[in-house]
Amino acid sequence: MFGNFVAGTVGADGKPVAGEGFTAELAGQPGIITVTFLPGWIFTEPPAVVATQIHPDKDDPAITPNTLSNVVIRWVTPHKFQIVTGAPNGLPLGRKFSFVAIGIMGTPKK
Repeated sequence: MFGNFVAGTVGADGKPVAGEGFTAELAGQPGIITVTFLPGWIFTEPPAVVATQIHPDKDDPAITPNTLSNVVIRWVTPHKFQIVTGAPNGLPLGRKFSFVAIGIMGTPKK
């Protein structure tokens, strides 16, 4: 079985920074982002999505990131998925993240 993928980086403001085949936007509040696959980049079934939060977004050895700051994938469909990036206290907080969605592209199965 061969797979296809969409990969990208989304800024803390919910806007795409790198990658292609998708759009991204805030879903009501900072830290909750919906990523939508563009036509031609739709999957036949919900793809496997892997994401990681990028924080802090600079090379500074004096900063030790808190590993409690995390990213959660809320849901996935063949057309889109939703991510929540968070602060160490567990509440949503706008943070940059990168992702890869892997699956078979084509007409979604019913």
